[in-house]
Amino acid sequence: MALPEKQNFGNPPAAVVEAIGEIMAVQRSLPPRPSIEEVEAAESILMMVESEEKAKLEDVSKLEFSKDIPQELCSVLREVKRTLVLFQSLQQRKEAAFLVEAERLFQAFDGLIRRANGVVTGKADEDVSVEELKDEAGGEIPGEALTLVKQKKKLLSDAGVLKAPVRSSSTIETISDLK
Repeated sequence: MALPEKQNFGNPPAAVVEAIGEIMAVQRSLPPRPSIEEVEAAESILMMVESEEKAKLEDVSKLEFSKDIPQELCSVLREVKRTLVLFQSLQQRKEAAFLVEAERLFQAFDGLIRRANGVVTGKADEDVSVEELKDEAGGEIPGEALTLVKQKKKLLSDAGVLKAPVRSSSTIETISDLK
C-alpha cells in the first residue's frame, strides 16, 4: 500500500494514537537487550559446544570394552554415553541459544519500530533491489531481515560513512519522539 508523500499527523485519529500507544507499550515491556559482547560470546559458545560434541561423540564411537561384557550390553553402554553427551551439549547450548534468538527478535522489533516511525513521519524506504541486498548480505534474506538490510543501507548512505547502526533499541528514535 503506497502512502501519500506527506501525511499530516498534527491531530491524528484516535485509532492511530491507540496503535502508536500499543507499539510503545510493547517496546517498554521488553526485557533488557543483551549486550553485543554477550551475543558474540553466546555465538562462540554455540560453535564451541558443537565442535566439542562432535569430538566427544567420535570418542564414544571408538570406545572398546572388555571381552567379558556381552556385545548387546556394550551397545547399550555406548548409546548411554552418546545420549549423555547430547544431553550435556543441550544444557550448554540452552542459554547461549536463548541470547542469540533474543537478539534476533530485538532486531525484528527495531525494524518494526522503524517501519512504524516511517509511517508516522511519512518517510518512505529507499528503493533498493532485493538482488542487490542479497549480493551485499551474501545469500538469502529472510522476510524481516530484508527490511532491516534496507534500513541499514539507507542509514549508511544517509550518513555518508560505512558504520553500522547502533543496535540498542533505546537509542532508536521512537514514535513518541515525533509528537
